[in-house]
Amino acid sequence: MSRALGIDFGTRRIGLSLSDTTGTLASPLPFLENTQPSEVTAKLKELILSHGVETLVIGIPRNMDGTYGPSAEKVRQF
Repeated sequence: MSRALGIDFGTRRIGLSLSDTTGTLASPLPFLENTQPSEVTAKLKELILSHGVETLVIGIPRNMDGTYGPSAEKVRQF
């Protein structure tokens, strides 16, 4: 079985969670400071390789009316 890495993208911090190998439970990981894109990418790559991650789940925020706003666009650019 493989693991999934959950990513909650924020302008200052990036929240992370890691599933167990059965995909049943997820546990929080320490957040990443959202610094330079190359630094964030390198740290994510390190986590992916060290934990055997095969799936990424990235949250895309919606407004209360269900539309996508500026925050969703930042996630898409990420």
